[in-house]
Amino acid sequence: MGDDSDWMKLPVDQKCEHKVWKARLNGYEEALKLFQRIDDTSPEWAKYQGIIKKFVTDSNSVAQLKGLEAVLAYVENAHVASRTVGEVLSGVVCKVFNQPKARAKELASDICLMYIEIEKADIVQEELIKGLENKNPKVVVTLKWNFGSPRDEYVEQLKVQMAPCVAKWLQEELFHHDFQHHIKAINSMIECLEEEHEAMVACLDLVLKWYTLRFFDTNTSVLMKALEYLKLLFLSLSKHNYHLSEQEANSFIPYLVLKVGESKDVVRKDVRAIMGMLCKVYPASRMFPFLMEGTKSKNSKQRAECLEELGCLIGFYGMSVCQPTAAKSLKEIAVHIGDRDTSVRNTALNTVVTVYNVCGEQVYKLIGHLSEKDMSMLEERIKRSAKKTLASTAPTPKQGEEKALPTHPNASLPQKPSNRAQPPIKLRYSQQAEPSHVCSVGEFHLDLDLLEQLESDQTSVVLPDLVKHKLGDLLDPVIIPELRPVPTHFDELHAGPSSTINLVISQVASGDINTSMKALAQIDEVLRQESIAEVMVGHTDQFLIATSLQLRLAHSTHMADTRLPREDIFKLYSCAIGNMLTLFGVARLAREASMGVLKDLVQGLVTVLLDPRIEESQEGQQLIRSVNMLLRRLFETSDQTNILSALLVLLQDSLLSSAGSPKFSELIMKCLWRMIKFLPDTISSLTLDKILLDVHNFMKLFPKDRLRKLKTDMPHRTLQTLLHTLCRLAGPTILDHLSLIEDKTESELEAHLKRVVKSPKTNTETVPKSKDAEVLGEIFKKISSKENSKEGVSKLWEFKQRHPEVDLASHLKKLPQTFQTFVEHSLNTLCTERGDKARTPYPTTGTHNREGRHRGYSPSPQVHTHASQHNLF
Repeated sequence: MGDDSDWMKLPVDQKCEHKVWKARLNGYEEALKLFQRIDDTSPEWAKYQGIIKKFVTDSNSVAQLKGLEAVLAYVENAHVASRTVGEVLSGVVCKVFNQPKARAKELASDICLMYIEIEKADIVQEELIKGLENKNPKVVVTLKWNFGSPRDEYVEQLKVQMAPCVAKWLQEELFHHDFQHHIKAINSMIECLEEEHEAMVACLDLVLKWYTLRFFDTNTSVLMKALEYLKLLFLSLSKHNYHLSEQEANSFIPYLVLKVGESKDVVRKDVRAIMGMLCKVYPASRMFPFLMEGTKSKNSKQRAECLEELGCLIGFYGMSVCQPTAAKSLKEIAVHIGDRDTSVRNTALNTVVTVYNVCGEQVYKLIGHLSEKDMSMLEERIKRSAKKTLASTAPTPKQGEEKALPTHPNASLPQKPSNRAQPPIKLRYSQQAEPSHVCSVGEFHLDLDLLEQLESDQTSVVLPDLVKHKLGDLLDPVIIPELRPVPTHFDELHAGPSSTINLVISQVASGDINTSMKALAQIDEVLRQESIAEVMVGHTDQFLIATSLQLRLAHSTHMADTRLPREDIFKLYSCAIGNMLTLFGVARLAREASMGVLKDLVQGLVTVLLDPRIEESQEGQQLIRSVNMLLRRLFETSDQTNILSALLVLLQDSLLSSAGSPKFSELIMKCLWRMIKFLPDTISSLTLDKILLDVHNFMKLFPKDRLRKLKTDMPHRTLQTLLHTLCRLAGPTILDHLSLIEDKTESELEAHLKRVVKSPKTNTETVPKSKDAEVLGEIFKKISSKENSKEGVSKLWEFKQRHPEVDLASHLKKLPQTFQTFVEHSLNTLCTERGDKARTPYPTTGTHNREGRHRGYSPSPQVHTHASQHNLF
């Protein structure tokens, strides 16, 4: 401790040069905070100019990683950063690019790009070339396809990458300075699109990158020709059931979103048409974040078009398309109701109305707090929408049917009158477009009135002048371009296991049940084979997010759709739960699940348990047993800190929500009680600082006085039991785990822990208090008496309802085995008769081991079946 205190007192810049690596690590952390805080002209920057190279060449890998983060902040913010480019990059080339850590190399690449942004590209290039001369293959850096406007470095990089993939003459046309050559190249690519489909798909990411460059051309002819090719391209990809990879999407979609704000209507219309086609080759839920990013643009047309497109997606795919969550997305959309631009305001209102038509009154909860003016506009728009919906359901004359056509200049499809309040733009994503003209007469019926009108019309018809074309060029021979075979590294790029897993996982969240089940079957096949299950490492959160989305989709959409067979929906539930059971059976994958993902997953599973539509069906009983089994395994194998934090946050959210179900809160508390029973075995693996931070946040929102005002005292008792158990197991050292709490006075946590630690009876086992012990003693006397046994069992059941935390096992063990069996069977019978749908199932003498199996007495399957279907474990 003496050594620590010595360097802890040093200034930040001296810590960064200290011989102890922990001191340097601490120095880099403080320097990072400093670089993010101080002004770009501050004299502090000069202190680090001479030592900044040491940040990237640190001999300790942990300290080096933090040093790279600090350097990135330095280059981004310091006015003297340009003076350090040579020495920093030489260190990056020698000490970072040749190591295996992906995070370090990613930070190094970001540092290179940051130096390029401050106009030091020539020095960056020199240093990288020096690395190549040193025969270090690790230094070949590929620039990320991410820019506000394309610089020469990106164009040159793409030119080099495309050289092995296309014919030499086509390469020259593609990168010629004259736009006429670009048009000629695009025409050639259109002609051979179907013939060379496989070759084109093999280098699709490069093709899409080239077309993003055309989005920045000022020549309208090139832009329109490029959009024409892209429409044909995505039509072809959809026909061949191709799915875009993440790399292809990330290098193209952000720039397509930029063009949706184009001033010319004809361009915007084509861009919107391409967006509609994109959703057939790329998940709509993955498109959503790109459009949300587009709503932050300074271009009002882009904001309006992106908002309208978001409305299309929600209207067609439902709320499951909103990423990362519906609440976060809707809050950001609702902000635009107060936009200063009229078209943006109207489009934002229309989008929120679309959400209202999908999920009803819940929209007010999702959008969060709005100003009084914005809320009044929204309510007025919703009322107006409801009136239009009622009007559209009433019969109208045939002449009025054409009014159903869209009036928005960018609406690419007409819509039919519907008895549901759906946005017209929803039809953009349907499989087939409807005819552009609504016929007012029968299919084979002559419109005599129209014929008479034409005959009576005596006006002369003037034919237009025909355009004269030079037809001599038609005799010239047509040269069909030849695309060369793609090198193996492109095949490997698109066929890698990570890319395949990403694609399959994206299909898990599909709105189509069959597509989702096929994807789940593929994932299940991978998980069940130990030899290849490791490919899922790093994809656990991604898979669980997709599965949680599918659970929500099944609950909110599929179960409400009377056209879908219930058998198919229950098969979907079974596939999803079966996959997760297998995943949580693989220890390494189970521990990867993060807190936020576990929170959403537990919320989805508890929602399934509380769904009365599932409980009423015959298949639902087996489904509920499977969900209970999954929850049991999840609590046992996932990271104990993450799952305990997730349950605390869920309990907090459910108590805060006025629309939340009391049964939901009760089931979450039962989960917490189960986790409390595990604490003696899991305390060593817990990150107590994180748990206590979550408890602190809970107690900030729910002080002791507010907890006591709740309808039930169970939340207060649950929290107290958790803290007492932690104090008993950790002892006085628990007070050392409050480091993550910035202001400890904001809640009563510290004071409560000190009281418990000082108390001589720091024992939180669920032993009844003296008064409860007396009552239990009287009850068990009656149970032991043959005359009063039934009355005693009834009183025991009532006592258990009032005190669910009390452990009856110690009392039951004192009874003979026959009496134990009788009591347990009687309690289960009472549970069924009295409709106790949210309590823990009996018996209580069978203790659970960590695998979730009973030791001792286990009731018959019939008892489990007829007991409450909401029961956990």
